[in-house]
Amino acid sequence: MLVGLGVAWHARGSYDKAAECLCAASDLNPNDPTPYIFLGKIENAGSVQSANVVERLARFARIHPENALANYYYATALWKRAKGMADPNTTAQVQALLERAVHLDPKLGSAYLQRGIVYSELGDLRAAISAYQQAMEASPQLEEPHYRLAQLYRRNGDKAKAQRELQLYEQLSLKATEQAERERHDIQQFVISLRDPRPASSQPEKP
Repeated sequence: MLVGLGVAWHARGSYDKAAECLCAASDLNPNDPTPYIFLGKIENAGSVQSANVVERLARFARIHPENALANYYYATALWKRAKGMADPNTTAQVQALLERAVHLDPKLGSAYLQRGIVYSELGDLRAAISAYQQAMEASPQLEEPHYRLAQLYRRNGDKAKAQRELQLYEQLSLKATEQAERERHDIQQFVISLRDPRPASSQPEKP
């Protein structure tokens, strides 16, 4: 119920309340990955930045080290909290978590993407380009690697490649927007079902 309530608050734009419910849900059953995954999605989207969320994601990675998403979400949260000023120990931890994530799930394009972001912010542009390319190969539907790759190509003076990546980014962004609309509708239907818990058999039949 707390997970459902958290999703409902998120659908209404109350992100802090959503995080509170999901944190409480993870505390009630620390072994259940579900609330952590929702917390990771909220944190990744930038909807909320909270030390409480980072602590729960750290627990997720600690309890489920074999879970690729657990490693990825915790790594992303750590890097965002550092805001480009991570110390060597944090940087090494983030890189190790992301390495574990892609090892556990080679198709987790978002983890390759985050590796590219880390490399780019550390100034290793060659490694960043490689990571973005791996992200696109692993998850062709991701649009952000194309945008970030375009920026790096532009910095390197390769305007043709930059333009091609921007075109792909725009095409995929349109598809992502359409998918987001479908997911928003699904969440709304989920919230409606929470408000009216009567089983389908109890609904009046249509004439």
